Amino acid sequence: MRTELDIHQVNATIAELKRLDLKTATRDQIYQLLSRLYGHIGVTRKLEKGRFVQRGVFIGSEEDFPKEVQRISFNPKGSAMGRCNFDGNSMFYGCISSNVLEGYINCGFELLPLSNEEVKDLPPIREHRVIVGNWILSEETEFVSIGSRSYLTHLNTDVQHRNELFYKIISPYQQSMLSFYAIDKFIADEFSKPVPKNEPWLYKISATYVDMIKANGHKGLIYPSVKSNGAGMNIIIFPEFVTNGLITFERCVYGIFYVREKEVGNEWLMKAKANDGKLVWKDEYGRMPTPLRNFYKGISDINPAEGKIKMLDLGNSPS
Repeated sequence: MRTELDIHQVNATIAELKRLDLKTATRDQIYQLLSRLYGHIGVTRKLEKGRFVQRGVFIGSEEDFPKEVQRISFNPKGSAMGRCNFDGNSMFYGCISSNVLEGYINCGFELLPLSNEEVKDLPPIREHRVIVGNWILSEETEFVSIGSRSYLTHLNTDVQHRNELFYKIISPYQQSMLSFYAIDKFIADEFSKPVPKNEPWLYKISATYVDMIKANGHKGLIYPSVKSNGAGMNIIIFPEFVTNGLITFERCVYGIFYVREKEVGNEWLMKAKANDGKLVWKDEYGRMPTPLRNFYKGISDINPAEGKIKMLDLGNSPS
């Protein structure tokens, strides 16, 4: 971390980044501007050996079961542009548990279309078939830790603790505290902003920042989940570290997420472990009770779980 930063220069660089037309801006343009800011903040989070990392993927039908572990890992051929990667790049996207949301549930938030924009053309009653893979961190590892917009922190003590650590780190540098704060807020905003599916170029700044993290020897990063309104935590791990065994596959489960209006329920139907990279599937017995399944399928209008299950409040402000 540099000890002296000119707040005017920092604000001018951030303003220049905000003025970019991201649809046409190149990675190199963004990289050059971010280079003026990168290196000033060094907040990392250490995850202990044995920590679970979960990754969810959609499957088209029950006949579309993945037969190999690679299918539920990163795509070696590259993926569409996302928050942490450019189009055609590979990245292992996953979730870790927070104090309020289990990693596998956060996988559901990340995958399922739940926002008003996402569901406007979808039926109110639907099913989504999902595989969630369970991976284990094989060694204690430090990851870059990204902050969050203030309205995403009220649920999640992981983010609150991260931000407290950030303030402790910058407190000795009185002359540059405003600069550090401005940079941190800008990067956090880029990792926290909602991005419409038809405007993926809006990810360019966060994706470029991830490139810089990788170039500086980091293994990945942790950031709050926008789709769970900050309750969950996402993690990305660079593919070479996955290949080298930083995380090892334990098992995966197959299930159905049912959605009826704003109600969401799930059941797990099958599970698999690996044998020499191949998945061996067996029946799982985490099935939903028939009356509840009938409600989600629209066969019945009676929700037997109504009032019995406390739903997580993912509102935009503390209750």
